[in-house]
Amino acid sequence: MRNQAVEKYCNEWIVNITDITDKARKIDACIANGDLDTAYNLLPVEKPYHFGE
Repeated sequence: MRNQAVEKYCNEWIVNITDITDKARKIDACIANGDLDTAYNLLPVEKPYHFGE
């Protein structure tokens, strides 16, 4: 990215930043212990982004 895209990215497109370090560590620990179901359930729900609708 460059020029106007960088400005928009920094000043408009980023609307929120959330620290998920603790959650990532929990997921990693679950995976290390073989508890994949719990790890999967800790992941955020992904929603499709409908571009142009």
